[in-house]
Amino acid sequence: MIKQVSEQTHSTVDNELDIRGLFRILWSGKAWIIGTGVLFAALALVYSYVVKEEWSANAMTDRPLTTQLGSYFAQQQFLRGLDVQDTANVTLPPVQDEAYDELRMQLGSYDTRRDFWLQTDYYRSRTEGNARADGQLLDDLINDITFTAKDDKKTPFDSIRLSAETAADASNLLKQYIAFANARAVAALDANLAGRWASRLQSVKALVSRQESVNKALLQREQDGKTTADEAMQAANFDVDYAQNKAVLAALAIAPKLDQNIQTFRYLRTPVEPVNRDKPRRLFLLILWGVIGGMTGAGIAIGRRIAAR
Repeated sequence: MIKQVSEQTHSTVDNELDIRGLFRILWSGKAWIIGTGVLFAALALVYSYVVKEEWSANAMTDRPLTTQLGSYFAQQQFLRGLDVQDTANVTLPPVQDEAYDELRMQLGSYDTRRDFWLQTDYYRSRTEGNARADGQLLDDLINDITFTAKDDKKTPFDSIRLSAETAADASNLLKQYIAFANARAVAALDANLAGRWASRLQSVKALVSRQESVNKALLQREQDGKTTADEAMQAANFDVDYAQNKAVLAALAIAPKLDQNIQTFRYLRTPVEPVNRDKPRRLFLLILWGVIGGMTGAGIAIGRRIAAR
């Protein structure tokens, strides 16, 4: 019985970690630990200078002021005034919101990002003439532009982020991208305005034509002495409506002024050159790989001691 207990105690002692012995082994192998740590850190340092750098610029935007929309705002309000007369009790979003929503859609659009990069010297200077490699490059650049829509709980404003190889490129390209998206938004808004204007012009023309036909018929009946009291009242009302519609028709006959220089947003954070790069994080790499190298050296030192036994 005593012998069995003694054997169990001896087994437990053998299975326990000898901390003092471990430290002696590590101290005797400190050259391996320091050497591999320095080696790994040096390799990480070389890698940090060779690998492509990545800098990110950020911008924040919100809906524009009425003055930034120029003549578009007045013309859109004019059409909306006519729409309200036809459809009562219909609430329309502000013109600024409509314009900004179009910009937000363009900022997050895949096609907008793709078309932007295709017309930049930044992309063209990095193409290799190989369709597959150039396609992969274009996909990477498209993913380097990130649009984050506002969230009332987390981010109260829309933000745009663009990554490039230098701080100056990141800032300049982000400004160019927002201007590019704004130009596409303005083109879409102008096309919509022109379409609505033409549609309203045709409908008012048809209305005036019908009123003229009715007025001619009533005038003929009046000349024939067959006009009733109700028809006389109707003719008076038609005179008022006809004059109003003729005035609207005269205004619509002047084509809308499509201004390409309006701004569908305002900056809350203007893109500037970033101070710190995203990749590579040199100090982090040195510490990380220095620690990994030290652990590798410790493993080598312990392995050599075990092999020596």
